[in-house]
Amino acid sequence: MFVSSAGVGHEVSPGKPWDTSTPRPVLSLLLIALSLLMAVRPEVLNLLCFDQGAIRAGEWWRLLTGHFVHSSFSHAGWDLLVFGAVAIMLEKHSRPLLVWATMTGLGFLNLWLLSPWSGLEYYCGLSGLLFAPLMLLCLQILVRHKSIHGALPLLVCVGKLCCESLVQSPLMVDTQWQVYTPAHVVGAIAGITVFTAHRLTPGVFGTGR
Repeated sequence: MFVSSAGVGHEVSPGKPWDTSTPRPVLSLLLIALSLLMAVRPEVLNLLCFDQGAIRAGEWWRLLTGHFVHSSFSHAGWDLLVFGAVAIMLEKHSRPLLVWATMTGLGFLNLWLLSPWSGLEYYCGLSGLLFAPLMLLCLQILVRHKSIHGALPLLVCVGKLCCESLVQSPLMVDTQWQVYTPAHVVGAIAGITVFTAHRLTPGVFGTGR
């Protein structure tokens, strides 16, 4: 995520491999298609990005579209590559969990961006939001595979967060917009929140843990 410088699913039972017989990842593909549609129309960036002034003036759609429009093809490409892989894996495991992660991520991010603590006027990108399902997926993998291999995805995710927070620069992305790592942290917190709620009240999210 960058800032300008100016349905019912199916869950597998504990300990079993990921279920490949689940329905097609329709929700994941729809979200990817939404972002792709905006990525190939860069001229709509100013119309759709998160803009504090415009939102307060009534352009509420920016609370959604701001997370799916990107500042460059490189920015969109890397975000979509990671988000697509994570969302499809999570949806094949549990569509409700993907819905909860996405909605919670949107809610947490928008509350933060609208707050006086964010200090932002403009924002765009999917990477803040994608950290919600990404962190949730990493924690789910760790629970199912209590080993160094199971912990590796979580370690890589946390390592990326720490690295970008230190250097204040996006890894492998070419964009003229400044990286805003707090959005990644907020997205990760949203994923941890959904994971914790799922463990404490699994019935809300469907069967299984």
